[in-house]
Amino acid sequence: MECCAGPFWVRLPHTLIGTGTVEQLGEMVKHLGGNKVLVVTDPGVVQAGLLEKVKQPLEKEHIEFGVFDKCEPDCPVNVGQSCAQFAKEGGYDLLVGLGGGSALDTTKLTSIAAAAPDISLESIGSYVVNGPPRRGLQTILIPTTAGTGSEISPVAVLVDVDGVKKAARHEYYLAKVAIVDPLMTQYLPPAITAQTGIDALSHAFEAYLCPTPNILSDTLAEMAIKLISDNLRTAYRNGAQNLEARYNMAIAATYAMSTLFISGPTPNVSLYHAMGHSLQIEAKTTHGISLYLVMPAIMEFNLMATPERFARIANLMGEKVEGLPLREAASKSIDAVKQLAMDISLPQRLRDIRVKKEQIPKFVEVLFSNYAARIRANPRPFSRDDAIRLYESAW
Repeated sequence: MECCAGPFWVRLPHTLIGTGTVEQLGEMVKHLGGNKVLVVTDPGVVQAGLLEKVKQPLEKEHIEFGVFDKCEPDCPVNVGQSCAQFAKEGGYDLLVGLGGGSALDTTKLTSIAAAAPDISLESIGSYVVNGPPRRGLQTILIPTTAGTGSEISPVAVLVDVDGVKKAARHEYYLAKVAIVDPLMTQYLPPAITAQTGIDALSHAFEAYLCPTPNILSDTLAEMAIKLISDNLRTAYRNGAQNLEARYNMAIAATYAMSTLFISGPTPNVSLYHAMGHSLQIEAKTTHGISLYLVMPAIMEFNLMATPERFARIANLMGEKVEGLPLREAASKSIDAVKQLAMDISLPQRLRDIRVKKEQIPKFVEVLFSNYAARIRANPRPFSRDDAIRLYESAW
């Protein structure tokens, strides 16, 4: 990175981080002037008992609240419509998002839609395609995974009526407050721990390897990469008993998402998420698995663009690179990622999730039809032929 990197903004929500911080929720609602609160969450969070941890501080402060617990993975637009209708008809004036990225994104979209005169599917979809037309209800976002970082991002993601995963950045999506409490992830199942942890790692990689890094984004990205490498295995194997690993993963996820909105004038989510989303849509797999399955191939493709940074990633992930030629040291980063993924039981090849090789042209079509901006953010020019080769390499 050159010493005179271009200007960059730092704008994140007020964020409270620490063990047991969710207990301060009631006080925060009162501080924001909320009178009637809607908790937006999903059935898994309710079943895990985490809703009770949110209800208690609200009840302690005698705050009236309701619950919408029908969020679904990847934030389908029709669920956003149902939540907005529920919020509007109930007269709620503040939303508390509780869950993974899908529940938090549903909360963001609901905050805009519930304050609008029109709650049609088309209007909600337009808030992502064109951006929200006005500020919505105030939001407090509480993650129950350590991965998406949605609680601090100004981005909302949904699956629109056409089945395509779409995302938009706007300051109106920023939470008023984010609460990052590792106790909310303590009993997260191993598979979700693994997949959300890889999501956080991809955020850190994309910011660290983007064309417009700066000293602050580099600092946060490097810390996130090291924390994930040092703690994800432990959180996966024994997260319920090792709160330190959960704490470090929560910090890492927050740092990793922060880097994407500090490392340039636009968020630097790039080829990992573009190829991953295309795979996820067509192969009907999860976000974390789709990201990892394309990650080694993309790293190999981009290695020549910034080998020094890949070598630094290898070092941060515990690989011995001192004295090695630069290309060999850089390649160690790919070895480190593959070993981490094997240790947390992620599938290694597209064929492992029953993807057929003849599906690859469809992945490429979805990729170039829907994610052109993310392709342009890649540090090396990328063509359709390159995409075919990378998907085939991952197969």
